[in-house]
Amino acid sequence: GEEAHACLALGYGSLYNHGEPPNAAVQFNLGEHSLSVICESAIASGDEILIDYKGGMPDAPELWFDPA
Repeated sequence: GEEAHACLALGYGSLYNHGEPPNAAVQFNLGEHSLSVICESAIASGDEILIDYKGGMPDAPELWFDPA
């Protein structure tokens, strides 16, 4: 069967908001039990870091809350 994984971002990782389009991506490394937030476009000082809560999956279900 398929192995299940879960992750909880602590520290600043819990502060990133959802954005479409996002300016950063979450990269999981299951072998190291870690995740990284990687800049996808220039983020100016004072700009918010935005990630895609749906993980970039176009057919992911709609979020159950308003991320705005």
